[in-house]
Amino acid sequence: EDWESLNKLKLNDAGMREVHPRVWYCSFGSTLTVRDKYFMFLGGAESVARFYRVPDVSWFKDEGISEEAMSELLSKKIHRPIDAVISHTCPDCVRGDTIMVCDRIYPVFANPDLGNSEEQLERFNKIHKPKSWFYGHFHVRNTIKDKDQVFEALGDMYLPKHEWMMEYEDGSLEVQAIDQV
Repeated sequence: EDWESLNKLKLNDAGMREVHPRVWYCSFGSTLTVRDKYFMFLGGAESVARFYRVPDVSWFKDEGISEEAMSELLSKKIHRPIDAVISHTCPDCVRGDTIMVCDRIYPVFANPDLGNSEEQLERFNKIHKPKSWFYGHFHVRNTIKDKDQVFEALGDMYLPKHEWMMEYEDGSLEVQAIDQV
């Protein structure tokens, strides 16, 4: 994330920033109640394409979830059970299953050593066990059921083709059409 630009926007009481009229950025740890369902937002993940991106333009060094940020969140009292988490990446307990699907479609980017955001989300998951968890980091569509939880990878597998865009340090772009299975 471009934290410098985001942090210039006013933060409301719910921990959200209005980036455009009626479009909100939900900060790490912010919550929202919709129809009596309690959602928590836990954004952040290390980019799988960071080696092809331009620092401080299309890649930012603090894009992942730090141990400190998660420890701070876990130290706060959460007053009711969390029905659903919306995050960029998944907790570690389902990363392997998600990567198996990802590897069939995007083998170049299915690197299991992405960083520690998934480990930090797993710390949260072990304590709070939300019933539903939604994430999209791997650009695949997958549902994983684990005991009383459902993890939904919200990708784009419903499309017949996916265009993958890579930005190089010199500013050039490459677009590839990848057939999906």
